[in-house]
Formats: sequence, C-alpha cells, structure tokens
Amino acid sequence: MTVTQTYDQGLLEEFEALQRRLMELEEIEVMRISEEQERFDSLQVLDEYAKQIEESRDKLARLLRAGTAVQEAKTVQNTLQRVVNAIGEAGWSSVTVNVFENWDIVMAAYHGCTEDDIEFLQTHRRAPEERAKLFGPDSERYKISRSYFIPAEKLSDIVPPDQVVPGRRTPQPGDTWDAMDLAYVPLYGADGRVIGAINCDDPTDGRRPTAETFFYLELFADLAARKVEAIQMQDRQQRTEEALRESEEKYRTVFSRSGEGFFLMDELFRDCNSKACELWCCEPEDIIGHSPVEFSPELQPDGRRSDAAAKEYIGSAMRGEPQNFYWMHKRKDGVLIDCEVSLASVRVADETLIIAIVRDITERKRAELEQDVVLRILQIGTTSDTQEEMLRSIFAQIGRLVPIENYYLALHDPQLDMISFPIFIDEVDPPPKPRPFGNALTEWVIRHGRPLYLNPEQYAEMERRGEAKVHGTPALSWLGVPLVSQSKPFGALVVQSYRTENLFTDYHVRVFSTVAAQISTLLERKRSEEALRFTQFAVDCAGDGVFWIGPDAHLLYVNDAACKVLARSRAELLKMTWHDIDLYLDRNRWARDWEVVRIKSALSRETIHLTGDGRRIPVEVRANYVELRDHAILCVFARDISERKQSQRELITLRKAIEASGEAVFMADPEGVITFVNAEFARMYGYDPNEIIGHETYRILGGADLDDAAHTVFLERIRGGHVVKGRSVHRTKDGQLIDVEASANPILDENGKLAGFFSILRDVGERVREEQALRDSEESLRWLVDNFGEAVGIVDLEELFVYANPAMGSLFGLPSEELVGRSLGEFMTPEQFAVVRDYTQARRRGVRSRYTVDIRRANGDIRTLLITATPQFDGDGNVRNILTACKDVTGIKIIM
Repeated sequence: MTVTQTYDQGLLEEFEALQRRLMELEEIEVMRISEEQERFDSLQVLDEYAKQIEESRDKLARLLRAGTAVQEAKTVQNTLQRVVNAIGEAGWSSVTVNVFENWDIVMAAYHGCTEDDIEFLQTHRRAPEERAKLFGPDSERYKISRSYFIPAEKLSDIVPPDQVVPGRRTPQPGDTWDAMDLAYVPLYGADGRVIGAINCDDPTDGRRPTAETFFYLELFADLAARKVEAIQMQDRQQRTEEALRESEEKYRTVFSRSGEGFFLMDELFRDCNSKACELWCCEPEDIIGHSPVEFSPELQPDGRRSDAAAKEYIGSAMRGEPQNFYWMHKRKDGVLIDCEVSLASVRVADETLIIAIVRDITERKRAELEQDVVLRILQIGTTSDTQEEMLRSIFAQIGRLVPIENYYLALHDPQLDMISFPIFIDEVDPPPKPRPFGNALTEWVIRHGRPLYLNPEQYAEMERRGEAKVHGTPALSWLGVPLVSQSKPFGALVVQSYRTENLFTDYHVRVFSTVAAQISTLLERKRSEEALRFTQFAVDCAGDGVFWIGPDAHLLYVNDAACKVLARSRAELLKMTWHDIDLYLDRNRWARDWEVVRIKSALSRETIHLTGDGRRIPVEVRANYVELRDHAILCVFARDISERKQSQRELITLRKAIEASGEAVFMADPEGVITFVNAEFARMYGYDPNEIIGHETYRILGGADLDDAAHTVFLERIRGGHVVKGRSVHRTKDGQLIDVEASANPILDENGKLAGFFSILRDVGERVREEQALRDSEESLRWLVDNFGEAVGIVDLEELFVYANPAMGSLFGLPSEELVGRSLGEFMTPEQFAVVRDYTQARRRGVRSRYTVDIRRANGDIRTLLITATPQFDGDGNVRNILTACKDVTGIKIIM
C-alpha cells in the first residue's frame, strides 16, 4: 500500500470520526434545545424550538452529505466546487472559496455569483501581502472562533470598499445583514497555515453570523482543507515517487524542501529534511542516528509507554502495513507538541526503509480543544441549577486550556455602587466581603472595560501613577478580563499566580476574553430566567386574564385567569388569533386599535365576548403597547365584569322597583340605624329623606308600640335571622297616627353574618283600598295586553325590557318572561342600537317616536320592525318608561 493510500485511509477514518462527532453534537444540540424548550415553555412559541432542532439536524445532514461528496472528489477544483455548493445549500446565496499559495490565489470556485461578479473578483484581486494582512493581527478584533466577521461600518478599516462585491439580496424587515458585511472562514492546513478561505455573502435568513454559524462553516472549511491537502499531498507524493525513480538528486530536492517533516528511518533515523529539524528545534546531527523514542515523553496521552508503542508502529510499517496515528513529541527544548504521524515502507537501494511524515497539529488541537471548551461552557449554562455551580464547572473547563491556580469572579452593582465576589478560590487570601466600588485592579478592569495582565513591577508602576491599588496579597502574575453586557462592563474574571512570574500571554488574554463573553451571556441568561420565573409566577397568579399578542394578532401567551375568563384551554388559545376569541365585535378595528395603542401606549374599553361554552359575557379590556428588542407586542388585560354588570343591573332594577312599587321601604344597619329610604317612605311619614338617614328606626316611626324595649326585642329577632312581620300604629312627623302593616327581612353578608335589614311598610287605611282598586285595574289591563294580538312591551330608559307580552316574545323568538331584564342591544348590531339610543334621547323629552330597525331573533333570523314608542310619565312629569309597540314589516316598504 502506498503513502497516498495510507493518507486516504487515514482521511477516511477521520471522516468517520467526524461523522460520529457530528452525531454527538446533534444529540447535544437536541438536549440543549429541549432543555431551553422546558424553561421557556410559557413565554416562547414551541414551533420556534422545533424549527431550531430541525435546522440543526438539517445543517448536520448537509454537512454529512457534503463530507461524503468531498470524500468522493478526485481533484481540488471538484472539491472546492462541492464545498461551495454545500455551503450555498446551508443558507448562503453567494459563496467563494479560494486556495492560496504564498497568499496568492491559485484556484477558486464560486456559487451564486454572476459572471460579472466573477470577472470583477478575478480582475480586482488584492496583492498577496495585503491578503496576508487580512488574516493578521489587525483583524483579530473581528475574529469569531477561527473565522472573521467585519461589519459594513468597519469595512474600511480592513479592506477598501471598492474591492468588495456588495450583496445582491433584497433587504427584508428584521434583517441584520448589510450588503457590505464581510464574512470569511480560513482553510487551515495541518500545520496551522492558512491555505485558503471561504467568503460567504447574502445569508438567506438575513442575519449576521454568530459563533454557531461559524461553527458549521468551520466544519465545511476543515473538510475542504483536509481534502485539498490530501489531494495536494497525493500529487506531491506522486511527483516524489516519479522523481525518486528518475533521479536520486530529484528525490533529495523534494525531500529536503518539503513543507512537512520528512524522515527516512528503520529503527533509527537515517535522514531528515530541514522542516523536521525546524519542527524539533534540532540540527540534522541531533536527529540522524537517534531513535524516535528520544524525541518523545515517557508516556503518551493514552497512557502507553512511548518506546513500546513506537516499536509496534515501526514493526507494522516494516511489514508493509501503513500507519497513521496521533503522537506526542518532545522538542529539544523540552516543549511537548501534538503531531500527526504517517509511516509507510519504501524500497531504497534494495533495502526496506520507512518514510515518516510528521505534522505539527498543536494549533489545530488547541483550536479543537477551545471549541470543545466553549461548547461545554454553553451546555453548563443550560444544565446548572445555581450560579455558583455553573461558575465552578466553567472554571474547571478553563483549566483544560490554561493552568489556573487562583481565580475569582467579581460583579459590580451600579445602583449600590458595590462590588461582590460570588466565587473566590485562592490559596492565600480568604474570600473578601462585598465592598464599595473603589480603585483596585479589579475595578480598573471593570471601569475601563478592557483586559489587563501584570507582574509585580507593573503593579508598582500603576500604583505610583495612581491608576490602581493592589488589594490582598500581590501575585507574581495577574490577569483580569471584563464581563460585558450590551456594551457595558458589569464584572471581571480574574486569574492569578503566586508561584510563576509573567505567566500570562496574549494567548491567555484571548482565551479568557472568549470565556468571559460566554460567562457574561450565561449570567445575563440566568438573571433573565430568574426575573422571568418571578414575572411568570406573578402573571399566572393574577386575577385578570393576561394575553400577549403579536402584530399579526396571534396569541403568544395566556395566563390561567385568561383561560378561565374565556372558558378555553391554554393549548386551544395559543392556536387562535385575537379575532378568533371575539373580544372585538368589529374585526376591522384591530389595525386601527393597534396603531392607537402604539401611539398612546394604552387603550381601555368594555366589550362583549363569546366564551368557549357559548356564553356571551361583558369584558373590560385594557391593552398596553410593549416595545421589545426586535418586535412589539400588545399586553392585554381582560376582566370578566359579568358580576359587576349584573350587580349594577340588579341595583338599578331594585331601586326602580322600590321607587315604582308604591310601598314605603327603608333599610337599616344591624343596630337599627336607617341607611336608606325611598320617596314613598318619606312621603308617608312627612319627612325629607335627609332628616331620616342616620336615625334609629323607632325614633322616626314613633308611636306607643315602639318604645326602647320593643325595639330591643325586634333587633334580637332580626339578629337571629327571623323575618319579623306585624301591624302597629305609627306617628308621622306632624303627629298624625297611621295604621301600618310592616315586614322586616334580615340581610346577611357573604359570611352569613347580619349586615342589616330592610323593611316594607304599608298604610292599610285608605291606601289599601286605593291599591286594591289599582291592582284590579292593572290586572284587567295586563289581561287585555297579554291577550292582545300585537307585540307590546315596556322598556326603561336604559333600553331594558320591563315587560313584554307573549306576542312580543314570539316576535323576538323567546318566551316573553325571558325578555324581561334584557337589553334591546343584544338583538341588534351596534349601529342599529345607536339609532334606538338616539330616539331614546328624544323620548326623554316626551316625544313620541315611530321608526324602523333590524333585529336578530334568537334563531338568527334578521327581521325588520316598525316600532312605535310612547313615553310614560311619573307623578312629577318625568319620563319613567317607554310603551313600545312592534310590528314585523320585513320585506314591506315603509314610508315614514
């Protein structure tokens, strides 16, 4: 088997390992989203979470398909084209991939680009040194993971705008991607060099890329880089083999100038190239004649002894079995490096030797480890129950990247201007108590919002300049990075060492800054979750129904009271729109009301709602406009006012009934003090009502039968819950005696305790005879009206039926007794009812009205009525009721 076959075999094994890793990532992603789904079930729409899972699965499936396609590619150009096509399917309308050689573009592939775009890109290529700068330190601030995103507003800092092809996508509402945004992913070779780049433009979702977006793009980039290197390696190896066959001198040239570490060996090294010497920081004489074990630690990371493992790999290669494996090498200066080693046997001058190819993958391993640590930190944020548990787990993950001996987290409360230390691990100093925000190093990092790493001499210099003070025991190395939320620092992540000076470098700053960004996000999420849980508890326990409604009128959230008010389940309501629940009689008013609420921030009205069980109930609705980060909602409070309306109607009806009854009525508290009297009572006893309220009953009623003792007995019976009836002689204000028949009824509160009593009194003298005659007359009149063929009824000034004869009930499709107490408005549209109200105002002035109006009968039929309304007056000349005669004139043209 050739070295090329060996490399392809290793690449296939790596691809299979990548597939397994992707399946693990899918499981992690599903678990993360499922957990997020449970936490945000009451505030987030479940379809969005399902979409996230489906998108993650779709991305992973596309990646696997792309990996298979790339694996099958035979040429670099074919590989590049399959990669850009796969990225285009993954959500980018325009994709370009370039392969570099000495920073010059030697090969390119395009997806979604017009011929004019391709011609522009090919004729306006930057110089190699300018392209190298694009991946240099100046672009570090735009780096996300291993990729770069340069927003349009910063583009001129890095690249001349005239060298960039603007995006072609038509902007959509809610887009964050700008046509001049620049996103590119480097293709890293096995030795960490940039061998190419993928440029992405016009994301189909219109969003700027995130770390998650780049994570998937980097997987595509890794697939492309490995395959390109594999093909290039294959080409190089083929050329090498041809050169070896043609000339030993050509072989030596290729061997010596290879960009990878090449060794010729059996059990000892026979030869090596300059890259091998550079890799191990040696001269050729330090390598030739020595064993590979001398450049290895005693044990490999998997626990095997290096000498035994090396002997096994070399033996297999000598038997013609190509080997490809990971190995930890030790340079001459003692530094350990991660390497990928390929071994294959060759025949040289009738002798079997081994060609060993060693690649330094330290940076790649470090990048993979960093990415794994970041992913695990994100998982910790969703699985930790407490903030302390979360932070301890995060620091344990950081320890996989860099050594951390002592560390702490500081948080600043701007309202109290205090700094606290929720986690503090230190081998020297005890955990500090919260203190006022001062001038220490930690406060310097928070105040300035940028990283700081120092040694003792630098501490002293900062103190001398008055910039900061050292709190606690000075460390030999100190590093702090800010925690930032919405561009405002709110805390700091600090690590320090008492043993090693100048321990921290720019690499540590980069690592801790990345971790600090994740911690900031997780802390903000934890705070938001706590606030959300409290808010949700308060909202769910509210007595009023609460709805969150989007601009398209769909319900986003409802609380328990809302379900109760509307007599529908939460699941049922969340599938409905605001129109569906019928809280507005006029559906066309929604857009107008949304705009009114947006301008005024609030709107309140009463309306009628049709519940899930078919009841129509009055509801008081209050809507508030809430502006969120990327959209707005209406927060609507709905209160069932059925009982209040019923109480109002009952009170109105009761008062009218009491005033119209002709009986003298008063109400008193449990002590017998009068709290209400009607006009008939005041007239019968000759008092002004104001002279009666607040006085004891027996002092107002007077008479020989109503002394203190009799009154006490009366109150005891009332308090015992008894209805007291009797007949006695009372005295009026002017001293006249009247024969009165009275009954007193106790009034109990909701707890069954006596709240007072009301009494009905009748003068059984002349009035009894008059009332009897009146009753006889009314009975005759009622008999006449009840048996009258025309629809006749009486409505009060609130348009409520006080009386309806059977013909009226038949006209409305209900028994006449069920019409009593109901409003005409229940059988009409709001516009028709407004016409009736206008005529009512006229009748208040005593004007007789005759008009037509449409009603909806109980069975839903629409009928046209000719109404003749005649006002009825009380003794003072005021309109009391309206005598109404109705005639069905549906289909008949009426000339008024």
